[in-house]
Amino acid sequence: MVKNFNQWTIVEELNTSNGKRRVSCRCSCGVIAERYYCDLKSGHSKSCGCLRDLLASKRAITHGESKTRLYACWCKMKERASKRGNTCNVFHEWLDFKNFKTWSLNNGYNDSLQLCRNGDIGDYVPNNCRWDTLENNVIEAKSKTYIFKCPKGNVLTITNLSKFCRENKLSVTGFHRLLKGQKSYKGYTLN
Repeated sequence: MVKNFNQWTIVEELNTSNGKRRVSCRCSCGVIAERYYCDLKSGHSKSCGCLRDLLASKRAITHGESKTRLYACWCKMKERASKRGNTCNVFHEWLDFKNFKTWSLNNGYNDSLQLCRNGDIGDYVPNNCRWDTLENNVIEAKSKTYIFKCPKGNVLTITNLSKFCRENKLSVTGFHRLLKGQKSYKGYTLN
């Protein structure tokens, strides 16, 4: 008579006790114990206790990455957001580290980069965040908002003058002179 119930395999029938059928069984981990047949059949007894321990240990290990740099970045992001109160929130799906990790790996994360918010403002959400160098992050964090009139006459708002100049092959010094009173720089004027 070999019958399986969860982790238990019945090895032999024993004498009844208190009118209940008793059996000797072997747990999948090798432990042999006596159980009431009704407890096996109902699922009240699933193992010798090893299954409970196994499930508890699996619950304790959520992702196994709490000592990684990416996990530290995730914790710091949440901490910074909480210090800023309602002015800075974290994308609800990023409250789960696995989702944040997936986004990060798909968006250029490596151990030499920092999580940055575009313009160093707004929430920590996918379309407002990127992985960038410390240097670029510092430049952006210290940037101010400038409003200029373009050579074509339209108004231009710049939140990071250094980045704008770098991307458009212009001189930051030229714009600084403009801010200090020079009439124009390459067709740009103060608005």
